[in-house]
Amino acid sequence: MTKEVNKPDLMQEPGPEGGARRLVLMTVRLPREATLADAIERLGLSEEDVDTGYGLVLIDPDEGLYGLRVTEEAGRAAGPTFSDPRIEPYGPPRASPPRRSRD
Repeated sequence: MTKEVNKPDLMQEPGPEGGARRLVLMTVRLPREATLADAIERLGLSEEDVDTGYGLVLIDPDEGLYGLRVTEEAGRAAGPTFSDPRIEPYGPPRASPPRRSRD
């Protein structure tokens, strides 16, 4: 099982006790047909450590490479992680789309 690292901005979501929990992405190698439960068990995590809504995402079936979103604390304990930046618009919203020339 391989894990890799890169950590700029992190995603946040409400935690179980109302506070925000920081989430990171992990890249792991697992056997073909691995499940979320398999990943949790192999990494020694609990269900509370994992974003079960995100799930286990197959990245490369030939390499058995999967993506998994976990809390920052769990990521540190289980191994290196990737960042999970929030995707949002850049700059202020425009009132109307820009006009295109007909050249």
